[in-house]
Amino acid sequence: MTIRSLHRPVAAAGFALALLCGALPAGIAGAAEPEINGAAASLVVNFYSVGSFPLDASTGLMDPNLVVISGAPDMRYRMFSGEFRKRPRRSAAGVMHVKRRGASFRKQRGKLDAEGTARFSIDPMELGGGLPFSVQAAVATRRARPREWRLSGATAADVVFTRSSGVRVAMGPGSVATLLGPITGLAPFAVMVGNIAYSVGAETVLGNFATLDDLTEGEWLDVDGVFGVTGTFVAVELNREDAGKEVRMRGRVEGLGSAGFSILGVSVYVSSATEYTDDTTGAAATYEDITESMPVQIFIPADATDVPVATKIRLNVEIEPEPEPEPEPEPEEEEPPSRPFCS
Repeated sequence: MTIRSLHRPVAAAGFALALLCGALPAGIAGAAEPEINGAAASLVVNFYSVGSFPLDASTGLMDPNLVVISGAPDMRYRMFSGEFRKRPRRSAAGVMHVKRRGASFRKQRGKLDAEGTARFSIDPMELGGGLPFSVQAAVATRRARPREWRLSGATAADVVFTRSSGVRVAMGPGSVATLLGPITGLAPFAVMVGNIAYSVGAETVLGNFATLDDLTEGEWLDVDGVFGVTGTFVAVELNREDAGKEVRMRGRVEGLGSAGFSILGVSVYVSSATEYTDDTTGAAATYEDITESMPVQIFIPADATDVPVATKIRLNVEIEPEPEPEPEPEPEEEEPPSRPFCS
């Protein structure tokens, strides 16, 4: 299993995993902790940190797979992954649930950042075997040697086809598809915001600029768009906007997964920090309240380059009336033609 950092590298070869044979880091000491994540040592996979021990998570063959370790800022850590140990090994640092022998065992080491976190991405191509594995971390609780360590809770990860979602609900022509964000591409009759391309035609309203030639990549654009006839997107109105801190998407949910969903043909992910609000009531909501075809608005940090994780999601947002399938016309009685116009 190949793991890469989502932040700056700790060392040139620090993220090449090697097999480990032997014991836990020397100098482990301290009071034994319950078999859960704590402030001194925490580890989650794909943002999932709830449930009975061991914490369950899913890793997707088609999606980014994230491991997040947290503890005190600038502390050393060790991360272990491999088979789940049915008979755990107990020590002063906690309870070790990863089997430290066998070809599947891997170890990662490094240093937490100034915020006390380290983030990694598991290469999904390495998960092709579809075998479950377990992940656990040891985080130092003091900087001076001999270091004292604390074990995090263990996470049992099941390999699934995808942890976001494919498109299960097809959006018909005219279904809302609006987007506010930076321009990433321009063509004579198209504009791309993020990785979503909109066709621009004679009926597209250019709100505060004359032609597409007036735009440059990196500028922010508010796109009032709809789905086209073949799953493409059509721009109804375009307006320049000042650069912001959040990209905003509005549309209907096309499919739901365990840690994210599809909207506008792309995947968006959620975390334990994602906030949910139901626009119809103004009350707080949860991820479980989202349903397929629900109109939602999503807020994603503009600097989210690796994985689009929503910070806020508004449920049941108001959208413009969408076209309904027209029924077959019923036969009508013939009427006399209209009288001619007279000036």
